[in-house]
Amino acid sequence: MAPRIRKSFFYNVVLTVFNLLVPIISFPYVSRILLAEGIGRAQFMLSFAQYFVVLSCLGIPIYGVREIAKVRHEKVLLSQTFFEILSINIISTLIISVIYIYCIHNFVFFQHFKPSYLLVGILVFFSFFNIDWFYTGLEQFKQIALRSVVIKLLSLLAIFVFIKKATDLNVYLLILVFSFLANQVWNVCLLPRFIQFPKERIILGKHWKPIFVTFGILLAGSLYLVFDTVLLGLLSNESQVGYYAAAVKLNRMVIPVITALGVVLVPRLTVAINQENTAEVANLSGRSFWFISFLAIPSMVGLAFFAPQFLLLFAGSDFAPAIFPMQILSPLVVAVGYANLFATQILLPAGKEKYYLRIVLLGGLLCVSLNFILVPMCGAIGAAIANMVTEFLITFFSYYYIKRFFAFHFPWKQAIVKCIACFVLFGLIHQLTVQLFTRDALILAVAVPSCAFVYVIYCYYIEKDTIFMELIHEQSRKLKLGKR
Repeated sequence: MAPRIRKSFFYNVVLTVFNLLVPIISFPYVSRILLAEGIGRAQFMLSFAQYFVVLSCLGIPIYGVREIAKVRHEKVLLSQTFFEILSINIISTLIISVIYIYCIHNFVFFQHFKPSYLLVGILVFFSFFNIDWFYTGLEQFKQIALRSVVIKLLSLLAIFVFIKKATDLNVYLLILVFSFLANQVWNVCLLPRFIQFPKERIILGKHWKPIFVTFGILLAGSLYLVFDTVLLGLLSNESQVGYYAAAVKLNRMVIPVITALGVVLVPRLTVAINQENTAEVANLSGRSFWFISFLAIPSMVGLAFFAPQFLLLFAGSDFAPAIFPMQILSPLVVAVGYANLFATQILLPAGKEKYYLRIVLLGGLLCVSLNFILVPMCGAIGAAIANMVTEFLITFFSYYYIKRFFAFHFPWKQAIVKCIACFVLFGLIHQLTVQLFTRDALILAVAVPSCAFVYVIYCYYIEKDTIFMELIHEQSRKLKLGKR
């Protein structure tokens, strides 16, 4: 791994781990105060606003990274490109904000909690401030990590200071909105370091078509990433939304760690693909596949076996009905990890947006259809099944197009063997720990490090995972040099 990639990966991992720790610390506290109904109501409101955020951002979070990466070494072109894309985002945000306000003021469904919906609407009104795509394209992962850690620490402190009773829903929402706005204001304040106001007239026309293609991808994807929660709230009740939110949150906590390398590699892969450097593309994508497999497979198996302990410890007994949905969703980490590699890291940088658009449209329609069928009968369990079926369909077809356009070969056999080994090893540890201990915290305190230990031993001594062994030897050499 090149030094710059390693450095960017380090900062992205720091941010990812911190993003993982904050919910682990805050969710047990908030869930026990707001309970399933309060968490469900908050999640429904946030998901509803987030759907409008997706609309207002068009396809810029994906398109912007690629375009900035192309011109990052040319300040004039960089500035020109940034202001052109930002101008489009401001226009779209104004239009979508008007639609959002109209919906809140004119539909009876929103009247009872109108102030709360207007509060989370701030996420929509100022969504154009979200310019992480610019910093990601420049590979400014240190900047992103530093900013996010500071803001999240302040938000975490505010949660423990101000959330005291079940009626503090609006206070909780206000803290989340503050976290968003503070992040984006920080981003904007640092812009003069990287760009200058363009002297030439900005031209928006050349961006509309590719932005709308990527917008179609994000919109279709939001049907199973955001709109599923909205549908669950409309077709079921707030408690079911709370159960589903807890199950999804605990499963998705691990995903940013698994996709951390992919975030760093996208600018590199974009450059390599544009330069038709097939060897570099194959090398980077192969490393990414190994990284995803190495982390996602044991995470999936661990989440499936220890779902009762994780959920009851971090959410409380009020969320016991979320255990089975969490187990259904445990393969999510594998499906999302591989889909991120095939689509976000390869298909999109290669300019194959129209093919990925077909995939997510199919997935989005399937997810909505399954939700309408399953949610009225099964509630959160039905939503979990719909989510899992959709994610695996998207992963399968993303891989289909990879095989169609590229000559990459991924070591699937190694991944399958690793999965079987994890089920056997973790299953034994699960049986031992639940028989020896009764407290959830103690079971996890013993089981998690035990699973990690036997997995490392398996990879090094039994499977003899070559990349893992190379990394271990490399770190050993560095430690020896450091001691000298």
